[in-house]
Amino acid sequence: MAPDIKTTATIPQTVSPSPQLSPSQINQDELFSDTNIYRTQVGLASLTIDDRLNQAASAKCADMVKYNYWSHTSPDQGGYENFLIAAGLPKIHFGENLAEGQLAAIRVIHDWMNSDEHKANILEPDFTSVGFAVCESRDYVANYELPTLITVQDFAEL
Repeated sequence: MAPDIKTTATIPQTVSPSPQLSPSQINQDELFSDTNIYRTQVGLASLTIDDRLNQAASAKCADMVKYNYWSHTSPDQGGYENFLIAAGLPKIHFGENLAEGQLAAIRVIHDWMNSDEHKANILEPDFTSVGFAVCESRDYVANYELPTLITVQDFAEL
């Protein structure tokens, strides 16, 4: 049975995308802080930011925009772990969360925590480090060819 996790934040409603989207709308410091709030609520250690995970998340995000796909597997680079290895991480225990269309960090985390697979990554006790990236696509396939923001969260046991 999943632990009861309490949230007191007000979750913004999803808003239709506008041409003025900016990756800065999703604050990566808030993504990091909110991820650790959920972990500590269930007695897990906080994660640390790792620059190599940020680099891997950024490369994956850019790849998703360039090749216009919605998947953990790139048509050009293969599985998401290839981005992590290319960033200099050893072949270890990895995880990845993807989000699309949210306009605020709290909304991204809320949606991940309401998905069993994403929540499992956030609450994986063996993960010690995390990295994030947010990028914009002007005609994203997963958003009916409309502009959207994409968020990538990569995890590793380091």
